[in-house]
Amino acid sequence: MGGISLLKKIYREIRASIWRKSMLWASKSRLFLVLFLILDKQLIWEYVRYLRGLYKYNRLERLNSNEYSLRRRLHGIEKGLTQKEFRSEFALSYILETVMTLKNLAPCLHEENPSFFEYSLRVLEEYFFRTHSDDERYIRAMEIFTELKAGHAVEKIPEEERCPNDDSSFFSFLCSRSSIRVFSKEVPSDEVLTYAIRCALQAPSGCNRQPYRFVIIKNDKELLKKVAALPPGGGGNAFDAPVVVFVIGDYSAFPTTRSFHEVYVDSALASLAFVLALHEQGVDSCFMNWPRDYNLSQRLETLLALKPYETVVTSIALGYREMESRVALSVRKTIEEILEIR
Repeated sequence: MGGISLLKKIYREIRASIWRKSMLWASKSRLFLVLFLILDKQLIWEYVRYLRGLYKYNRLERLNSNEYSLRRRLHGIEKGLTQKEFRSEFALSYILETVMTLKNLAPCLHEENPSFFEYSLRVLEEYFFRTHSDDERYIRAMEIFTELKAGHAVEKIPEEERCPNDDSSFFSFLCSRSSIRVFSKEVPSDEVLTYAIRCALQAPSGCNRQPYRFVIIKNDKELLKKVAALPPGGGGNAFDAPVVVFVIGDYSAFPTTRSFHEVYVDSALASLAFVLALHEQGVDSCFMNWPRDYNLSQRLETLLALKPYETVVTSIALGYREMESRVALSVRKTIEEILEIR
């Protein structure tokens, strides 16, 4: 038995040594990287599901029956309607598809999610009321929408509909927060930001690793201008926010590729605690996210001098809301749509 135990120990040590060397080779050689990825069954399993999701998304998109696309486009229209410098002509590249998708989904939405259906009608009603264009797509979309809304009473979108209850519950606190895209010039103090970071550190974290850090840019105006132009979700200037935050994940906190997701999970939990702590102090924010884009990531890695094992998880614009500005409503899904109890 002693000999067998010794052989098992030797085997485990050899396997661990090969694993460590394979990771090193894969990080330096494209050939070894390809071989490493091919042998990672979990990564292949996950990527296959990702591709299946892409296929379903694009199939429904071709049929103008994609609710995810409808939500995204309506949100884009809302952002256009709430901009400080309003443009009387925008969203021409997708307004026709938006209206056609709503028309195709109308029977289902009217029955299963009437609040979202009503929200969709109200957003488009205000869009066509406040905009004008001679573009054929715009004209056709307006004709379809006029037919669609027949028989439905459509009211102007109220400013604060998301917060019907004025109480001290956590739900009301969550509802009272909105993503702000028009900021004043006032800059939050270091004390306010430090408190929010302290709250972020209390977020749940697998094995208490806390594999992230927050890079807050507010004093270096030249750097702020450069990084604000990068997040695609920030309109090219991070909404002119006085502060931009990047949440950086640290892959060196994990021993195997099985933990690949945890850097995003932990960083997201900390990011949520961070923005809620800002909200508690009266500071507004907007998640600008961060795309899976090689060129953008390389540019930001250079600007922020990231380590070779770090990755950008998300970006956040923050400051104080300009009081005259409007806020997108963004009606949420119903409980029934996302809940399954077994």
